[in-house]
Amino acid sequence: MNTFYCPYTDRDVPASETNPEHIVPLSLGGANAFTIPIDGKFNSEVGSSIDGALANDFLIKLRRRAFGVLGHSRREPKVVLKRSMIEGQSTPVQVTLRGKEGPPVVWDPVQRRDLSAAETIGKEIKSQLQIQRFNRLRFAAKVALAAGYFVYEKLFRDNLQHSDLRLLMKLNDAGQIDQRLQETDMRVWDRFTPVEAKDSGDHQMYSLFCAAVRGSCVLCIPGPKNIGFVVGVLGQIEAVLNVSANTKDFPSSGDHDLGHIILLTQKRMERLSYRSFAQRVLSQIEKPNRDGSSTS
Repeated sequence: MNTFYCPYTDRDVPASETNPEHIVPLSLGGANAFTIPIDGKFNSEVGSSIDGALANDFLIKLRRRAFGVLGHSRREPKVVLKRSMIEGQSTPVQVTLRGKEGPPVVWDPVQRRDLSAAETIGKEIKSQLQIQRFNRLRFAAKVALAAGYFVYEKLFRDNLQHSDLRLLMKLNDAGQIDQRLQETDMRVWDRFTPVEAKDSGDHQMYSLFCAAVRGSCVLCIPGPKNIGFVVGVLGQIEAVLNVSANTKDFPSSGDHDLGHIILLTQKRMERLSYRSFAQRVLSQIEKPNRDGSSTS
């Protein structure tokens, strides 16, 4: 019987029970080529609880709109500040940010209508946001599991402490995450965590890479006893996960020189070595302007 390995459940699944999983969903800048077959039931759960949660994050929605990323629905994401107050009023309003399409639209749910410009002009509107840190870490763990297997296949399955990634996928409370991570060998960073001084150089490089992609990306960087996964979404670094691994037999030449990078731009995938992409980014930075000066 033909089966496929599902890294999310760590088991072989009959082909008839699988469907393609977008490792990075289209709504976050993914590509149809960057998929693996996984357990169909689990795929639907991941789509709503992990992929969907991040795609609907307020800060991510702003970038989705800026990059023109629509996802399966083919609709532009609505960027709404639901918890807003107008100066001098006691009832809440909702503010829809329209970007280049025009000024924000203010909706009064009590009167059930959009307020006119005359009713809001010159008034201060305060809004509150709630950003879930664990949405980024869970998404990064999901991407690392699938991308690691996509890139390294059996080497990944046999030599990585991928149970730590599955543990992180299941957690949905920031305090719980911090506590449980202390029980593992995994080190994590997300965009709301201060960068330690010893990691600042690498972090600056990863941030530069993610910005240079003009899309989304996954970096797989084997070390002596671990693999680092860097997950970038639509031009920004979102998380870095360092997972314990026996990397003795992992490839280190050709497309794996210093590591391997998957670039996702305009629904297309490109794979190349860390060294090759670093050289590409450096050449872009040093590209001379028309007046002969450098862009660096």
